[in-house]
Amino acid sequence: MTNDRDVLNAAQERIRDAFLPCQQFPNMNTEDIKVVRGAAWQRIQELGAPTDAPGDRLYILSFMGPVAYIKPGRTTNLLQRIHRHEKDALVHRAFLFDAWVSRPYPNARRWEEKTLISLRCLPGVVSVGEHFYDLDFETAVKIAQDERSVL
Repeated sequence: MTNDRDVLNAAQERIRDAFLPCQQFPNMNTEDIKVVRGAAWQRIQELGAPTDAPGDRLYILSFMGPVAYIKPGRTTNLLQRIHRHEKDALVHRAFLFDAWVSRPYPNARRWEEKTLISLRCLPGVVSVGEHFYDLDFETAVKIAQDERSVL
């Protein structure tokens, strides 16, 4: 007779085996990662200049890794917040791939809320909290910009 532990062990093994191909990090040139990450940070500096200006910022970050995702958000401390997201992404073996940031805005709370609602309504997009999967970066940026224009 098979006991519950044997059933559990077999189920865990099947799940582990199913995920093994996903655990293989692609063979990438580290110089390419540096170039792409550096370009994202340059874009942050250019779009957000000056990055220490007072006010809220809306941002859209794209992370590439075994599972790519888009992270929109709002902050009053732009550089610190993006560095925090980069650190969090390392847990998922992901890195900053692209970025868009707004100019300072007095209060971007409503703008962020409207952007998140619009992103969640897109067909085929999966969201977990404020992390969006199967979402194109440029689409996310366009939606954020469109939502700003109707405030």
